[in-house]
Amino acid sequence: MAFALANLEETLEFGRSMAEVLCQCRFSEGLIIGLNGQLGAGKTALVKSVGAALGVKEMISSPTFTMLNEYHSGRLPLYHLDLYRAREDASSSLEFLAMELDELLSERNAEGLYPVAFIEWSSYFEVNGEPYLGRGGSRDHLSVEISFSKAYIKEYRQACEDRQELADVASVASIAEGRIFDLKSHGEDSRLLLGALEKVEAGKLINL
Repeated sequence: MAFALANLEETLEFGRSMAEVLCQCRFSEGLIIGLNGQLGAGKTALVKSVGAALGVKEMISSPTFTMLNEYHSGRLPLYHLDLYRAREDASSSLEFLAMELDELLSERNAEGLYPVAFIEWSSYFEVNGEPYLGRGGSRDHLSVEISFSKAYIKEYRQACEDRQELADVASVASIAEGRIFDLKSHGEDSRLLLGALEKVEAGKLINL
């Protein structure tokens, strides 16, 4: 399921919607949201927006060097991971980080809400040569692939040419400087979250 976000404000609005849905849904455990995309695509911006909407009082910054930041001042616990360094250091072991995250996601707060963990560069999360998420991974999670709209528009126009169709330029012109968020659920809880997002952000849905 893909959403077209025309500018930074729409990205922040999407984060606010995600925060509300996270508080309204009742998950069976803490939920992981894996974020992937080029540098500058908007991964950290989304996390900051969700955190602000949850009421996190601390300044949210990307944990590039610590790999994990914790925020407990909001309506539900928020964990923010950045695994970019794991990409650069193939020898780094993420086994301890995986064990720590498993424990954190099993704990509810005083209101009975499970936490959410955002993992930037989640595709680099491997434990003993096996992916923590995705194929071979047992964790329910929502994957978010963020791409620049310009790249999508180029692919869209090429696809139209391949089908010998005219591209609907008007339908894509408004998102030329924006982002495409391609979301996929991998389990019951993430499917619940995605379904709720589909309802509140229906106006931004596009077909890929």
